[in-house]
Amino acid sequence: MDVVLEKIQYNPDCFSKIVEDFEAFVKHTEPGCFQKELHDITKSGNYSPEGLLLAKLETKNMELAISQLKNRSCCFLEDFAVAKGSLEDAQSDEDAEEKVEEWLGALPCHLYIFYNNVIDSLWKANWRRYTTALGDTGRALLR
Repeated sequence: MDVVLEKIQYNPDCFSKIVEDFEAFVKHTEPGCFQKELHDITKSGNYSPEGLLLAKLETKNMELAISQLKNRSCCFLEDFAVAKGSLEDAQSDEDAEEKVEEWLGALPCHLYIFYNNVIDSLWKANWRRYTTALGDTGRALLR
């Protein structure tokens, strides 16, 4: 997630677009979907024992998070409001990075894993939308 925030140059307006997509993802994702996906993947037999253990732990955290967020959607909106506020208050990219790291470090493990995985996936699917939003703010830099 921190990599995505760096790619959008810690821009709060662009972050709002990601939050919109995140909200839609939570709305349309049902508990149990990550467990089903893990089951389907493990049937292929392409995991090492260590990789399978990590996938099971990650799946457990993803399921815990989606269950919690489905019951209390205000939870992630409050979390992201704090993150967006940190981005708006930051004096520089370095300051924003530090504030985001503090925010991420304070999250419970299952939410950190969920937010990180979902936002990384959203970036892969929608990076053009986010970079267009960044360009629309007039703050885009070529990197």
